[in-house]
Amino acid sequence: MQDVIENADTSSIDRIFDSQAQTAYILRRSTYRQRRKKLHALRNVILSRQDEIQAALKADLNKCTEEAQLTEIVPTLIELKFAYRHVPAWMKIRRVARAFPLLLAKGYIKYEPKGRVLVISPWNYPFHLSITPIISAIAAGNSVILKPSEFSTNTSHVIRDIISATFDEREIAVVEGGVETAQYLLQKPFDHIFFTGSPEKGRLVMAYAAENLSSVTLELGGKSPVIIDKSADIDDAAEKIAWGKFLNAGQTCIAPDYVLVPEHLQVRFIEAFKKSINKYFAGDETASSYGRIVSDNHYERLNSLIEDAVERGAHVEVLSDNRKHDRLITPVIFTNVDIGSGIINEEIFGPLLPVVTVKNNDEAVDFINSLPKPLALYIFGKDMKQIKALLGQTTAGGSCINDVMVHLSNPHIPFGGVNQSGIGHYHGFHGFEELSHKRAILKQSRIGVLKLIYPPYSKMNRWIIKVLLRYFSR
Repeated sequence: MQDVIENADTSSIDRIFDSQAQTAYILRRSTYRQRRKKLHALRNVILSRQDEIQAALKADLNKCTEEAQLTEIVPTLIELKFAYRHVPAWMKIRRVARAFPLLLAKGYIKYEPKGRVLVISPWNYPFHLSITPIISAIAAGNSVILKPSEFSTNTSHVIRDIISATFDEREIAVVEGGVETAQYLLQKPFDHIFFTGSPEKGRLVMAYAAENLSSVTLELGGKSPVIIDKSADIDDAAEKIAWGKFLNAGQTCIAPDYVLVPEHLQVRFIEAFKKSINKYFAGDETASSYGRIVSDNHYERLNSLIEDAVERGAHVEVLSDNRKHDRLITPVIFTNVDIGSGIINEEIFGPLLPVVTVKNNDEAVDFINSLPKPLALYIFGKDMKQIKALLGQTTAGGSCINDVMVHLSNPHIPFGGVNQSGIGHYHGFHGFEELSHKRAILKQSRIGVLKLIYPPYSKMNRWIIKVLLRYFSR
């Protein structure tokens, strides 16, 4: 039975929010050395409390030690080390090229902190997706209030203890609570709101942000498709898709949501997929290394999707071990899925995988483009001409070729969605940039060339204007 997190006292939220307003002016002037010191302190406390973090993730989601380390702790440490190493360069004022007709003026971009940042994090990767936005906020010089998920209560408690032991609440604070707490926080005039969750909740967050004209980063989800080209290595594709799909019991925003496979390769793909499942969960699919569904409501929702698909004629290729008492659902694979089924039209967010046959890649593209733009899109194949064509005819927040999900682990490339799958990007410099205001600065030269176009207008003015029109009309 999970703990119930009570909603935070509104007076304490008011106190923290007001105190961070004063801190914002101090943080705006912080040096890279000061920001590095904070990143280093956060790294040290995470390393010293790994056992607590892993135990909390085990209690909330049944994550084994290895999975907790690989999906929560290691990616967070990667972001910390990357930010620590690069924040001096990120903070430098950047010179930009001169522009005609301002040839004598110098242009610059100065990255300034946005100010007070609200982070609302999810339950599926409750540690990593809470701390990573904070890393970006620290690097950019912001203060933060974090509202972690009320569903992953044990991890939320550990995060609260880590943050309170490392930072003054005037800089970074954790506020625990449920929906009422989130709603109260969202009414505050934060300078930026960073939300990770479902598209439905993302719309609500954006509506609250609009009231105060707060900028937003929305890391949402959607249905991330996999395209199997006829040139693909089927065994390799099946192995990688199975790993990505069933990691964390399928509760991953960039997990493969459905597979589009050529008709003549379906049987071969299903056979290879079954082998991969048996390899990963051989002998005991209920082993302690396999994750659990986070809540009773989510468990019931997934079972409703299974029942709906079967009622509509779907064939279950892999039978599930389904236990309500500990919220266990092991891999379920479907073929012959009706396109009106919930598992085709809703984000699954669980260990259910529909396999849909297509005649060719054009049909796969039409299928994908009939749905909202996904957070991720995966392509397996050896024919680069076809792969380039597929990338050119579709859009997604990010993509992998011949793999799934691993693009998230590269801090050099941005992570984020597009339209319904998200707004904004983070990781590495992109997180620093997302939580910074890019201030434009132009320093004019002492030679007042532009005064030549000041009124009163004369033949000279008109001639200069005519030259400008001719130059920019070419």
